[in-house]
Amino acid sequence: KKLSKLVWRGDIGTNGHKSESSEFKNRVELVRKSFGDSSDKLDAKFLVTKERLESKADPKNFPREGLTAEPVSEDDTRDYLTNILSHRYIIATEDDYRINSDLKWMFLSQSVVLMPEEHRFSSWFMEDFFEPYVHYVPIASDYSDVEEKLKWCEENIKDAETISERATLFVHDMLFHYSSDRENS
Repeated sequence: KKLSKLVWRGDIGTNGHKSESSEFKNRVELVRKSFGDSSDKLDAKFLVTKERLESKADPKNFPREGLTAEPVSEDDTRDYLTNILSHRYIIATEDDYRINSDLKWMFLSQSVVLMPEEHRFSSWFMEDFFEPYVHYVPIASDYSDVEEKLKWCEENIKDAETISERATLFVHDMLFHYSSDRENS
């Protein structure tokens, strides 16, 4: 049985300077929420070294401890993936310079993916064909409504499970459909 909790792990989301990146600021706010009133339902941490985070962020703006979940060995990496997969809900973010390469395993995870509806990038994975409330639960691009959308998922658990199943089918069809080798080449 999966934890009824929303999880996010990720990088700072930008190649540029922190002050120019709204994505970085939005992620800082998301992590900050997991230390506030939402801490029992949201587990959000940066998956970077403390040094990298401190080089991009003003440490006065948020607590220093617990901001990062940095795997330092192969065992830690396995534990990291096991931990994420133990959650019923996963937030998928898109960096300000590339697509989210984790979407494939997230859609196959049997967890419900929450992600912004606006996609800045598209790839062979055909992100433009994802449908809100069909393949994922849409959230605001600044992550300001994650608590509200998590509440919707909890109150509509059967619908949320159906969304997860459809996301899995999307990936399955993309990779294993009898004509996918011709269509994806």
